[in-house]
Amino acid sequence: MWRRALALAFGLFLFPGLAFAEPWTPGPFAQGDSSIIGFIDYPTADATVKQGDKLALLGWVVDNTAGGWTGIDEVHVYRGTSADQFLGRATYGGERPDVADFFHNASWKNSGFNFTVDTSSLALGSYTLTVYAHTPAKGWWSRSVAVKVVRGAASADTTAETMSWKTPQGHSITTVSTLVNALTQLARSTWGAWALDIPADGGLQILWSSDLGNRFSVYQYGSRVILVNAAHSEADPRAVAAAIAHELQHAVDDALGWSSWRAVTCVDLESRAFLAQAWVWSSFYGPFGKVQPVDPLEEAHNAVLSAVTARPATWSSDAASKYRSPCS
Repeated sequence: MWRRALALAFGLFLFPGLAFAEPWTPGPFAQGDSSIIGFIDYPTADATVKQGDKLALLGWVVDNTAGGWTGIDEVHVYRGTSADQFLGRATYGGERPDVADFFHNASWKNSGFNFTVDTSSLALGSYTLTVYAHTPAKGWWSRSVAVKVVRGAASADTTAETMSWKTPQGHSITTVSTLVNALTQLARSTWGAWALDIPADGGLQILWSSDLGNRFSVYQYGSRVILVNAAHSEADPRAVAAAIAHELQHAVDDALGWSSWRAVTCVDLESRAFLAQAWVWSSFYGPFGKVQPVDPLEEAHNAVLSAVTARPATWSSDAASKYRSPCS
């Protein structure tokens, strides 16, 4: 995952820390004052989704009074604000090193949750999706987000929040219309065209997130979700494509089982991701990068490419010292 290490290594100014860590609302059997904090990263408020599409529900949650763990043992998803209709149990325990880093609490590293909402059973209209998190000490607590289901026949509707994008080999990636240009750019490189199909064959989602703090992008292992910082929604698609390439390498390693192979260390995985990022950036601008970068994202790509091309034989060992933070 592309984390604060990039700022430490190259001294770049990125973005302020993790935001929106607000207390949650009391639910059934809630006890005491609220100590449950977290955020629904995706979908964003009032997002639209085409009827019949799969909608990713992603976020993180912890009990800030728990010691030695996140304090959360169950996460459920409902339609409505008062547990009207149970949709299912979310997968909890996904990697969120950004949460652990920002709050300086290593016990919160695995605080992520994810759930897929099947909209085929929902009529057209507006809905509230509510996430309920359970802590043994204080019962159930909730947080909600509003979404709108629109006609599925409008496949060319660029206002829809999620859509299906096809890889060169025909696999489907769930994404948003504003990321399609970046994915198209990525598919034009040999590496990108090859790599897109590996995780997409098992399901891959590439989405914007407004809650990545100073991270450019993040890959969530197990759930096969790539989140790109929404602060770069107006960036050049080629710069966004190179950021996705970094996380896509993690998705490839995850799909192929490399991330669980004991002989492969975190540093190995991170250095492979930086190499992928550098390869795609060089496919756009050559071995020396973009001559006049216009934002911190492009500056970061140039810095990574420069480090890789200057020391190709020792890049992996250099990464062990330069990128120690992401693997701590």
